[in-house]
Formats: sequence, structure tokens, C-alpha cells
Amino acid sequence: MTPSISTVRRRWTASRAFSIYLGVLIGAAPLTACSADPTPAPTPATTSVPGVRTIALFPAANDAGADGDIAASAVDSAVKWRLNSSGTYQATSFNVLLPAVQRALTLDSSDEALSSTDVQAPITSAASAQKIARVMATDGYLLYEIDTYQEDKLTHDISITASGSLFSTSTGEAARSFAFTGTATPQTADEGADTVMLRAADVVASDIATTLGAGANQGKSTIPNSKIGGSSAIGSGILIVLAAALIGIIAHNANDHSSTGSSTSSSSSTGGSGSSGSGGFGGPPPPP
Repeated sequence: MTPSISTVRRRWTASRAFSIYLGVLIGAAPLTACSADPTPAPTPATTSVPGVRTIALFPAANDAGADGDIAASAVDSAVKWRLNSSGTYQATSFNVLLPAVQRALTLDSSDEALSSTDVQAPITSAASAQKIARVMATDGYLLYEIDTYQEDKLTHDISITASGSLFSTSTGEAARSFAFTGTATPQTADEGADTVMLRAADVVASDIATTLGAGANQGKSTIPNSKIGGSSAIGSGILIVLAAALIGIIAHNANDHSSTGSSTSSSSSTGGSGSSGSGGFGGPPPPP
């Protein structure tokens, strides 16, 4: 059965509308993913720390109260990700269960021997950290702390302040120091504080990596940006409008189809089982 001209036209119109919607959807995806944070980033260090390629990362000490524990863990993870993804450094998180550390704890007297006091958390002693870094065979070690964690009760902005230094394992001296505050703003009225905190932690981690000379190449965070600009809202608005338009077209076609339902049903019933196999839309025309 050959479809009527009105049926072909309706299907072509819906197909064209859906194609346009998909085209704009693909084109608008980068708009919704991009960020427009007007806050300038720190000027990247021109070089990495001389003589330091591998880094032992010690968990950030928490001086910010109960909320600082979670923030410290978030900053730790973000710093490690940004340093390793930069290709400039290879960062390894300290853990008392590392085989090299466990072996050093069994030694009685040696340059590589560690005591239970050396590995007691939080590790804030530069001397203990240096001994552990030697055991871990890294060029440097990062010691830092979460100084403050604040949430604005009115705007619900979250700010995290961290400070510390990257030390040389060979000399025990601070090679580069930093102190940064990262602030994130809720994107929506119902956004949870945990998500806002993650973005604030990532801002701090980015600043730390930049200071250490990994800013130009450090990996971009997958956490939504704390200050999405108008491009995101525009992209989302376009998708919503197009989706509504597509639904309207489909509904309109359904109404047209219902108004001509009797003639269409009559044509279909006379086709028989043979016609239903070859007379569908896109099939060959019937014999003359």
C-alpha cells in the first residue's frame, strides 16, 4: 500500500524536526559543559620545582573543625589528580600499609627505619615526613593543612583555606610554599553543600598545582564549575524550547492522523496480509 501524500508529509515533517533537535542538541552540548568563571586563576609557575619529579602526598592536617575533615579528604584527592594528570609530577599518597613503610617499621636501627611515632596521623612534622619520603623513595613531599572551612549562612557559599609547602627530600628544606582560599557558589537553590564543597576543594587544589608548576598541563576537574556563566543557561534553554516544539509537532501530527483515521483504516483493511509486508512506508509501489 502506498502511503497517502498527507501521511508522507507528516512523517517527513516530524523527521525533519527531530533531526533539527538532535543537531542543536549536539551543538549545544559544549555550551552546557563549558564554564565561565570570571575569577582569574593564579599565574602558573614558569617551571616545576627543580629536582622534584616524584612527590609523597601526606593527608592534609585539619585545623578547621568537624567539617574540615571531609574538606581535607576532598582536597587531597583533587591535588593528587591534578598533579598526576599534569605529566609534570608523579604523586603517591602516603599510607601506613605501603610495603616499603611496613618494612621500615620492622627495622630496629637504620637510616630507613621508622617508628610508630613517625607514622602517627596526622603527620605534621617535617622531619618525620622527610624520613617517610626517603622510605617511599620520592624526590619531594607535600605537607599542608586545612586552616579554615566556612559556609555563608545567607548565600551558602563555601570557602576552604589551605596552606603548606613542598619540601625537598634530599635537603628537608621547603622548595615552594602556598596559602590559598577556594570559594564555590551554589548553582541552584537546592544544590547540596557537599557538591559545593567539592568544587571549593578543587579550586584550592588547582591553585596548589599551579603554584608547583603544573598549572599549564594539569587535568581539568570533572566537578561542575562553581560559577557557571550564561552559556550554560542559554544551552539548557535552547534544549527545553526545542523539546517542547518537537512534542507540539508530534501532537499535531497525531491529531491530523486521527481526523483521517477512517479512510486510512479502510485502505489498510483491503491490503490483506500480502500488502502489509510490502506496502509500508518506504516500500516498493504496488503493481499497476
